Amino acid sequence: MKSKVIEFIKDLGNGGAEKIVTDTCLFLDKDKFEPVAVVLFDLPEKPNSKKIRENGVRVIPIYRKANKLTYFFNEIIGKRIYVQSKLKEIIRQEKPSVIHTHMLLLPFLDDIVSDLKGIRLFYTCHGAVDRYFSGKHEANAIAAQDLINKCQMRLIGLNKEMVEILNKRFNVDNTFFIRNAVDFNRFRLSESKSSLRAEMGIKETDFVVGHVGRFSSVKNHSFLIDVFEKVYEKNKNARLLLVGNGETFDEIRKKVIELGLNDFVIFAGQRTDIPRLLSCMDVFCFPSKTEGLSVALVEAQVMGLRIVMSNRFSTDVVLSDRVYILRLEDPVQKWADAVLNNESNIPPQGVLSDWDMNKEIKRVEALYSGQL
Repeated sequence: MKSKVIEFIKDLGNGGAEKIVTDTCLFLDKDKFEPVAVVLFDLPEKPNSKKIRENGVRVIPIYRKANKLTYFFNEIIGKRIYVQSKLKEIIRQEKPSVIHTHMLLLPFLDDIVSDLKGIRLFYTCHGAVDRYFSGKHEANAIAAQDLINKCQMRLIGLNKEMVEILNKRFNVDNTFFIRNAVDFNRFRLSESKSSLRAEMGIKETDFVVGHVGRFSSVKNHSFLIDVFEKVYEKNKNARLLLVGNGETFDEIRKKVIELGLNDFVIFAGQRTDIPRLLSCMDVFCFPSKTEGLSVALVEAQVMGLRIVMSNRFSTDVVLSDRVYILRLEDPVQKWADAVLNNESNIPPQGVLSDWDMNKEIKRVEALYSGQL
């Protein structure tokens, strides 16, 4: 008999956590598992949401529409009454063996503890532990401790340092390490680099600095623009390829125009063909302020790109000998020099092939089955 697995997440938008949930649902052995994505808000037009449905995985939304009205209703009344009722109904109907929760949704489960008996519970922390379990998100920490104590919920960390912090924070010793793995098969391209560049309006002689990620303050695009400005001063063939969308997009575009860099920065928008875009790049620059473990960095290394990144990541993500790490406090010029120079300053901290989703999914399946 198949084990039914509920992946519980806010939505299937464009973030890293959403990509992990999508890939988990797609890669689980369908002879052994039946994955179901339960989301607070339905975003059927988003690539992850489309992909998961097209591959036969059911998506069950708590709210059928995602708009200002439903967000407001959820904040005022829904998150303590309506969501609780809908979750109970879904659990009764679906009878899951596993519920794997993501992001900041643990308080919803804590409200229905009595309905969770006999279900294996997991929670993945997708970023800095303090970010998810303190300050305005203290309720998530309270719910986590309650679910650990009452339901033996198992925590999951995305790097070894996070695992240690979670163990200490919640006084447990069984937090599980799962890699933010990617499907290596997607990165075997038949098209040439030159043809892909031509499609993007990039010359073969151009030096392309790239970034893939949501436009948000944590991704530090403004700093990246400052770095590129210095790179362009030294190399007039330099181009910056930005992939993604988000709340700071307009602000960053305005800055690019004000600096006179508009003709040299390519805003590719939200894309699903990430391997093709990565193949157009020469170096991947990632100055994030904080990260759990970046899927984009793993993907860039699978494509063989040189990486210049901030020290705000776990070094678990260093999987090649082409990585240069800098502090965000370092001068912008030092970052620009690192982008231009073919140097590294840290050896690989892991084996890249271990981050293939086709391999990592076996560990996830063993975890869901109670074997780990």
